[in-house]
Amino acid sequence: MKFVVLLIMMALSFSFCKVSHQMTQLTEKKCGQYTYGRIEFKRSISTEEKNQLALQGLLIQDFIFENIYLGLWYKSWDKKNLNKTAIRTLIPFSPDDKLAGGLLVRDIKADDNSNCLILIQTIGPLSKDELNDYGLIISSNDDFYKMEVQKRNILPLLDHPCIKMVSLVKEDYIHDAKTN
Repeated sequence: MKFVVLLIMMALSFSFCKVSHQMTQLTEKKCGQYTYGRIEFKRSISTEEKNQLALQGLLIQDFIFENIYLGLWYKSWDKKNLNKTAIRTLIPFSPDDKLAGGLLVRDIKADDNSNCLILIQTIGPLSKDELNDYGLIISSNDDFYKMEVQKRNILPLLDHPCIKMVSLVKEDYIHDAKTN
């Protein structure tokens, strides 16, 4: 009996490792397997339920309010009958939802070659060269990237499946000085 329990525990731990392994060195192709958006539950969920959902391809990343979270799910979840789960709705983010700071997609001109600074948040650590086609990476920290891009490249970035959020950095931005 102990042997069976040990085998089950090992299988579960390997499953957890598999999910976390998939969320590193992300590329557009890997992220394309997922949909990012808002997850609304019918009730509060336990840590065990979150872990079980992760094994099924629904990864909760951020708590928002009460029973609302942000996360990503395998595209196969779009076809599941949610009535048999604790999930009320899965709401994919549109490009407008990914823009922060009051900027709207309709305000971005596809032929605008002027440069701007943007801050990008991704669903996980990206492969080293994943964003090079869009502009110059100035700095990065975990899942955040500060880039200089042409404004016309913001639209394709919003369609990139690895991108959670894009925020335009103000032109008169002055970096905070460190205080001792």
